[in-house]
Parts: sequence; C-alpha cells; structure tokens
Amino acid sequence: CLMLTVYFFSGFMTSAASSSACSAPLLRAPPQKWVLALLACGGVGASCWLACRAYMQRRAHLVAVERQRRIDEAHKAAMDKEETGYLDPETGLWVFTALQHLNRGYCCGSGCRHCPYEHMNVPSVKKAREEREQAAKVAKGTKSPIFTGTGDKGMSSLGTGERKSKGETVFQIMGTLDELNAQLGMVRCSVARHTGYTHKDGEAQYAKLVRQLEHVQHLVFDAGSCMSSPATFEADNVSLLEGWIRDLTEYCPNIHGFILPGGSIVTCHLHVARTVCRRAERCAVQLNSEQSVDAAARKFINRLSDFLFAAARLTAYLDGTADVLVRRKAVWED
Repeated sequence: CLMLTVYFFSGFMTSAASSSACSAPLLRAPPQKWVLALLACGGVGASCWLACRAYMQRRAHLVAVERQRRIDEAHKAAMDKEETGYLDPETGLWVFTALQHLNRGYCCGSGCRHCPYEHMNVPSVKKAREEREQAAKVAKGTKSPIFTGTGDKGMSSLGTGERKSKGETVFQIMGTLDELNAQLGMVRCSVARHTGYTHKDGEAQYAKLVRQLEHVQHLVFDAGSCMSSPATFEADNVSLLEGWIRDLTEYCPNIHGFILPGGSIVTCHLHVARTVCRRAERCAVQLNSEQSVDAAARKFINRLSDFLFAAARLTAYLDGTADVLVRRKAVWED
C-alpha cells in the first residue's frame, strides 16, 4: 500500500511539472489517480491499525500469562506449606487455596479462583449442567429414578452438594415447607371445587384465591431453596403478600378478638395450612441461629401465615359463616 501511494503521488508531481499553464496542477490531476491514491492511503491506515491492534492483543496476552504464572507460583507455594490462603501478588488481597475449598467439602458457588470442584455450583455453570442433564434424559427417553438409595444411612445432600444428617435443622425446615406446600395444594383443590358460598362476589373471589394459592406454592419452593443453598429470595414477594393481606382485610368485617378455627371445610384447611406455616417459621428462626438464612425468605414465611389467616376469614365471610370469638374461661352450658 505504501508503494502504491508513493507511485501515484509521484505521478501527480510529474503531471504538475509537465503542465506549465496550470496554476493548481494537483487539483487538475486525473480523477482516476485521485481515487487510487485515496484507496492506497486508506490501505496504509488500515494496515497500521491492524498492526497496532495485533501488537496490543499480543501484549495483553503476555501480561495475562505473566500474571497467571505469578499466581500459580504463589498458590503452589501455599499448597506446599499446607496453607489455606495466600496474598495475591498484585492486589494484596487474601485468596483461598484449593485446600480451603477441599476442607469445606463443596463448591460455594462464588466462582473462587482455585475451586477444585470445577465451579459446579456457580449459577451459570449449574444451570448449563442441569440443562445438559435434562437434554440427555430426554434424548435417552428415560425417566428420573424415584429412589437412589443414597439416603438410606440417614444422610442427604443440600443444594450446595454438601451432605448432612437428615436430623439437622436445615432438613427440618425443608420438610416442614414441603408439608406446607402439600397442605396448600389440598387447600387449592378444595377452593377450586367449593360452591357453598352465599356472597354475590363468591365465584370471583374464590377464582382469584385459587390463582393466589398456586402462585404461593411456587414461592414456597423458592423459599425452601434459600434454606439449603446460597440462593436469595426476592423481597418483592413479601410486598406482594402484604398487598393481598390489606385487600382481604378491607374486604372482610372487622374482628374484635381471637376467633376459633372452623366454618366450612375450605376455611378449616386454610387454618391447618396456617399452623403448618407457623411451624415452618419457628424452624427458620432456629436455623438462622445456626447459620445465616436469607432475611427475605424468613419474612415471607411470616407474612404467609398472616395471608392464610386473612384468606380463611375471607372464605368464612363468602360462605356466610360468622366468626366464633374465643370465650375466656368458657363454662359448659347444657
């Protein structure tokens, strides 16, 4: 490109020297030479840009290779001394060695530098692995086994891959949430089939309650995941429940004391689900005293019991069943 540029500009100068009547010889050069010269200049510029880009990429690669070499040396020295960490040679930050992760026994999912578990619990890696496994199952046309036998000795795996005794608090809360979800499923089916309402808005309110209960069941699964893994719970779900509770409270008459669980079968099922939810909340509080539990998930379980109470009052109101207030020191009367 450089040779073409020199050639065409020398042609311009020759054309200018041979024309004595031209006051601006370069401007009167043939248009074809102008185009070819501009193309040649553009080629020179592109070649220079590509050369600079290749140089910068090569330089960045060499810098990265050198940085990785220093990191590998520091990590190897720490591992040889059986240390659980070392100072990063560039940033000065403390970095865990592979030994620290092996002592933990599972991948924490944070994308640690020396993870010996191939970052199996990093969200993107875990999702890709699950998608591959699911695709493989579909391709083989096989069903997932209902039993594996891995828990026959009283141990089970958490979402992190860590194995613990089934008697641990974390499995108590997960089991209670599973029980709660089963109760919610029974409530939803009862609500969907219920026709004993007497209020004019009964059909619309019951249909809305069915959709709300189904959505809550999905959220209970999410809350369970937060108990057994580093997953986080969306705080907006708590606000959603609070909005539902306000709507139900405004729709139903005021109460002036404690009420007895009762009324229709639907109302009773909702009260049973409420008590299971309260038990799940107590398990979550106990687990939080042993390890960190997502605050939004704990708050959601607390609000859910309030929503189930408000929903029970709604169904009783729609069915025309009056609340029975608790009588203190009740005396039996024939």
